[in-house]
Amino acid sequence: MELILILLGLVLLIYILGVVQQWQTTRNLVIEAEDKPIVPVNLVEGNEAVVVAEGRGHLVYINEKARNWFGMNGAEPNLTLMAQRVNPSDTFRDLFAREGRVLFRVGSRQVEATSHAIPVETGRRMVVVMREAP
Repeated sequence: MELILILLGLVLLIYILGVVQQWQTTRNLVIEAEDKPIVPVNLVEGNEAVVVAEGRGHLVYINEKARNWFGMNGAEPNLTLMAQRVNPSDTFRDLFAREGRVLFRVGSRQVEATSHAIPVETGRRMVVVMREAP
């Protein structure tokens, strides 16, 4: 009787170890799969400068390309200071007021910019995508 209980305990222990090992293997596969997109994509890396603002021009996000174009050098983004680097500056500000497309200069760079309104709980955000004009 004791031998049967010992054997039953060993079988149960081996079963539990097998289940744990299978769980770890499945978990590792899931973690590796999370890094890959579900649908294969053939995207080329974007080359646009992006600025996102809400309310009355409060900047929420500015990507690295836009920071470089506007010479931020690690400074806090500020729409007024950015507009000072744009010619004509009014067209740049208009992008954050409503949707549209404009051409302007940032320093010596000719830029084509498009703005899009995105609704959010607190109102809306303006996404401005800029690229060098050919």
